[in-house]
Amino acid sequence: TLSYLDSSHFDDSAHPASHFLTCFSRKYDNIFTLGYCEVNGALYPHVGRLAALLANYCSCSDDQKSKFRKLVQTLKADLTGGRKLLTSERHEYYCDDHALEKATRRIFRKMKWKCPE
Repeated sequence: TLSYLDSSHFDDSAHPASHFLTCFSRKYDNIFTLGYCEVNGALYPHVGRLAALLANYCSCSDDQKSKFRKLVQTLKADLTGGRKLLTSERHEYYCDDHALEKATRRIFRKMKWKCPE
């Protein structure tokens, strides 16, 4: 949980990683939780890509914002990569490194935005 944000603002639970790609709220177009995820690899490349996605979203046209919000609200990505994880609060939103990268790059492609390496 985050001490500065009531848990009712999260999507599926009181955990910020419940947001789309662990970063974008499905409920609100102006709440972002960048960096709140656990992956089975290095987090920094993901934070860089998600920050770029967030920057594109914040600076795009209203039409693109609407398209992006529709993706956020309708797409359900399996960020576990099909892995069977422990049934625990800690592992509830654990992300597979490759699955998160693939899902993030997919959104860049759908939006026709340049994805950083």
